[in-house]
Amino acid sequence: MTENTTTNLKSWFEEYSRPYRSSDNNALAKTSELKYDHTLQVVGEMELLTHSLSLADDACRLACVIALFHDLGRFEQFRKYNTLSDRMSVDHSELGVSELRRHKVLCELDDESVRIVEDAILAHNKLAIPGEYNGDRLFYTQLIRDADKLDILRVFIDVDQNNDREMLKKAYVELDESDTVNPEVLAFFERRELVRIEHLRSRNDMRLMILSWVFDLNFAHSLRRFRDRVDAEYLLSHLPDTPGVQHVRQQVSQILTDPKNHG
Repeated sequence: MTENTTTNLKSWFEEYSRPYRSSDNNALAKTSELKYDHTLQVVGEMELLTHSLSLADDACRLACVIALFHDLGRFEQFRKYNTLSDRMSVDHSELGVSELRRHKVLCELDDESVRIVEDAILAHNKLAIPGEYNGDRLFYTQLIRDADKLDILRVFIDVDQNNDREMLKKAYVELDESDTVNPEVLAFFERRELVRIEHLRSRNDMRLMILSWVFDLNFAHSLRRFRDRVDAEYLLSHLPDTPGVQHVRQQVSQILTDPKNHG
């Protein structure tokens, strides 16, 4: 993939997203701007991640194209359904791939690169990577899942700090503001698994779900990035001081202090 190809793809993304971001519908414009900013941040995270792995230029470009289009479906999803919740509308990764195909966006890429881009996008938001993924399909999917999670951490903490309940409701469901924790959520930490969104009842459960992502980060760089930005400490400091949460704190601290504890 040439540098000129990536420049063309970036220009296409700018043109595609502009009508959503400049819409007279304030909610659509605001949400689209948020997703646009998120996309650029994920591209930035991807650049840092691929640099940490010393990937060849062509591999870096392909990874950044995946980052550029990973959330493409969000724009049309919100326009049609007024929500960012896949459970309440459609799978935004499938919608994004459909948009790429409809507009023939990837026509300059070879068939194998198109397959990698589409498969990575389709799996970036799933609870787990499909078992049949291997080789480059698996590797690039791991890259986008890490880069995406790292910026969602930033977005969620910003929303949480500003108590943006409307955005939380659009992205997930209306969450209880009480100081409770669902025991089912804590059970996921006992099993070292990602917390499932359907178990969220409160803002605290949401914070714990974000923390559970440490079990799914694939690269040492990602764990260091999580640790160095103090994302975990912010989330933990806003949880009740209960035995269950103390155990979570210990687990997360061990993983971030020594990535060998990740497995």
